[in-house]
Amino acid sequence: MVNVDVPMYYSQYLADEAKGVTYHEPAVGLRLMTACQHVADDWAGWSEDALWMSLYFGLGPVMARALVVSLRADQAPPPKAAAAKS
Repeated sequence: MVNVDVPMYYSQYLADEAKGVTYHEPAVGLRLMTACQHVADDWAGWSEDALWMSLYFGLGPVMARALVVSLRADQAPPPKAAAAKS
């Protein structure tokens, strides 16, 4: 995220500043985020981001779950005496 997303959004911000783009107040921006502004139902709007989104939201959680399971498998089970006391 630090190597890809932050520089990407920062460069977009700088390009917008150079164009003289004005931004909403934070409260207005939050209100706008809660409502759908535009429905993108064509593939052209998603084709550029489809690969990374598929990997990020599909493969990412699977890998995170596998990591958690592998870390738990490395732990020894509690001794029987300790398990009986609790």
